[in-house]
Amino acid sequence: MNFTPKQIFTNVVTRKILIVAYVIFGIWEYCWLYIGQSNFITTAYTYSLIGIVMYFLLLKVKASPNVFLIVFSIFFSLFAAEFILRFIVRYPISYGEQNGMSYVLPDRYGEFGNWRFMYMKSRKDVHTLEFDSGEIRDNDCGEYVYPDDTCNALGFRGKLPDKSKKITLLLGDSFTEGAGAPADSSIPELLRKQLYLIDTSSDVLNAGIAGNDIFFDWKMVHKLKDKYELKTLIFVLNTTDINDVATRGGNERFLPNGRLSYPKRPLWEPIYALSFVSRLFAHNVLELDYNLQTTQERINEEEIAIKKIVLLIKNDIAPWTKQKGLDLLFVVHPLKHEFEGNAVIYEKLVFLLRGIDGLKVIDCMPELKKQASSEDLYWKLDGHFKPAGYNIIAKVVIDSCYR
Repeated sequence: MNFTPKQIFTNVVTRKILIVAYVIFGIWEYCWLYIGQSNFITTAYTYSLIGIVMYFLLLKVKASPNVFLIVFSIFFSLFAAEFILRFIVRYPISYGEQNGMSYVLPDRYGEFGNWRFMYMKSRKDVHTLEFDSGEIRDNDCGEYVYPDDTCNALGFRGKLPDKSKKITLLLGDSFTEGAGAPADSSIPELLRKQLYLIDTSSDVLNAGIAGNDIFFDWKMVHKLKDKYELKTLIFVLNTTDINDVATRGGNERFLPNGRLSYPKRPLWEPIYALSFVSRLFAHNVLELDYNLQTTQERINEEEIAIKKIVLLIKNDIAPWTKQKGLDLLFVVHPLKHEFEGNAVIYEKLVFLLRGIDGLKVIDCMPELKKQASSEDLYWKLDGHFKPAGYNIIAKVVIDSCYR
């Protein structure tokens, strides 16, 4: 029997099925929001839910057709603004959303992250280091596409080193992992090629993972120290480490049960995650930054974060590597906006690291500055290095340490 669209929606059984499906879908979307992720589907569902509630409220108060028209004109205008801001203007958009991912609520993500990763063998589970059997993924952030990019058995990018050799371990975030370049053009892989020519008894392991910070890196060292004979630790840092520590905390985030606990964020952040209109209000009226902080709050948090990083290096990393007889190196590189001008926090980080007694620090800014423009080194939207940028940093490390 054929049904018209009107008959489908007026049929009692069909209507009940649609209502149940709508409710279940909403529960699913809001569960993801509750554990820390929001995307446009969640926003669209929220608008549809608000629209349905408004419709029945207006019916209940017996509003006139003109009131219906005014209310829903405003409502659809707001939704159109959401769409335009998100997909056309693309402001104010988070880094993850810029690259096609969801908005992440850090405190929720920290609270539930390990619980999820416990059941999803994920390369991003840096704290518990669940081993993969290897996966194929597209290293694609819109501006660059490198298909068939394989993670190794430890969930890292690139080849696993020879266990019979002494290992140079590179730790860091997506810049160490090599986002923006093919796997054979990452800093660790470029370093491996040169080391093979200089020292055949050594090999390199790329332990960089997108989103890592130095406290995760330090946890990673202790996960890997019994798997390989370590020779050198190279920490690749940038100012996102400061922002990450300010957002996530230092060692206090790691709970005894293996889970994470991030500092609490504003209770209204889910509204910010869902609505671009609310983001305009937060940034332009309340004058908050992307961490939902005022300028002074951000400065205070950055000061605390830098102190935590310096203390971690002075009290834990440097003494441990000295006790174990390992070489220790810190490589600091600028982000795109720092290369182009505003490098106050970057310079402060380099200055404080060089103030730690006996610490070897490489500042990559001078060598990068020899390039004509940031376009030669960085992807315009994504902000990661192009292969040319990674080549320069690898060359700086090689020239400073191995030649």
